[in-house]
Amino acid sequence: MPTAKIALSAMGAWGLFIGTMLTTFPANILGAYGIDFFECPAKQPRGAPVCDEVKQKSVAYNMFAIAGIQAIFTAALCINFAREGVSQKAQWHSKPCIAQPQALSLTRRSEAPASQAAGSLRP
Repeated sequence: MPTAKIALSAMGAWGLFIGTMLTTFPANILGAYGIDFFECPAKQPRGAPVCDEVKQKSVAYNMFAIAGIQAIFTAALCINFAREGVSQKAQWHSKPCIAQPQALSLTRRSEAPASQAAGSLRP
C-alpha cells in the first residue's frame, strides 16, 4: 500500500498531465468525446439569438483553461506536500488530500487507535 508521500506525488503528476491537456489541447479533448455542439443549426428557431460558433468555442475553451489552471495549482500543492521535510500529519491534512479523494484511497494509516472509527481521516 503506498504511503501519503507516494500518493501525493502520483496525484501531482496526474494533475499536471490533466492540467496541461485542459489548457493546451481542449479541441482534442472535446473531439475525443465526439462533442460537436458548436455547429449552428441550418435553420434558426424563431426568436433564437444569433448563433456564432466562434463564441461558443471560446466560452468552452475558456472554461477548460480555468479547470486546467485549477488542476495545475492543485498538482503543485500535492507535489509540495510530498517533499521530504513535510510532516506526516501535514501530509494527511493537506488540501490536496481533501480536494482529491483519489489520493486518500491510495494511502493507508497503520497506527489508527482501536477506538477510532473506521474510515476516519483524523490522525
